[in-house]
Amino acid sequence: WLRRRAAVFAQAELLIAVSEAVRARLIELGAPPEKVVCHYIGVDTSVFGGGLDTEPDDERDPAHVLFVGRLAEVKGVGDLLEAAAIARSTTPSLTLTVVGDGPLRDQLHARATQLELPVQFIDSATQLEVAALMASATLLCAPSKATASGQREAFGLVLAEAQASGLPVVAYRSGGTGEALTHEVGGLLVPEGDVVALATALTELLTHPTRRAAMGAAGREEAHRRFDLAAQSAQLGEMYRAVIARHANAADDDAATGPSA
Repeated sequence: WLRRRAAVFAQAELLIAVSEAVRARLIELGAPPEKVVCHYIGVDTSVFGGGLDTEPDDERDPAHVLFVGRLAEVKGVGDLLEAAAIARSTTPSLTLTVVGDGPLRDQLHARATQLELPVQFIDSATQLEVAALMASATLLCAPSKATASGQREAFGLVLAEAQASGLPVVAYRSGGTGEALTHEVGGLLVPEGDVVALATALTELLTHPTRRAAMGAAGREEAHRRFDLAAQSAQLGEMYRAVIARHANAADDDAATGPSA
């Protein structure tokens, strides 16, 4: 991929980036700007916020923080554990569910034990199981951050899925997360890597149910408007059809012109 990246950029008719952050990175790497378009991934709103009964805020667990993702450096789960430990000083009923597996699994289990955190680790879950957790949790925390090698969150589909479920989100502003979540609409974005700010945001939403409920409703409306799977798939199909049409027109032009002298 690295050896052929320039050739891919030159030969591709269209380069689709899942966020403006990824689009900017592709251009930085040499992709022609006119070829690169941003297109957000769609959320199946018949499952997230549609197919299951979503509990109103006053019937959800009052202090249940959910994380869904790989247990890898870029996802920032270690920061979540530290922030949860801080937040428990003001919200002692806080519980945490971590759904996912990855290279940091054993390290995170050990740290949760050291911090005496009430954490339920779930190695894997189906889409419907995740949707059920989102329908009953208090909020989602997604502290993705840049790794030492420079990897960042491309978009953060789980943020959009949570909002579609009416679940407020607390996240670091990193990579494409600021495009998946609008600050003060569907949740709160805090500076990347700031564990204290992350803990403060968790506490803010856990201790203010009215504000949390308003963000849950606003986030749900925005996610269904911006990220609905059917609408996003239709837009993607139009992009493909436009590329096919350009090739068809070029072939017709060649046929009309005939062979070169």
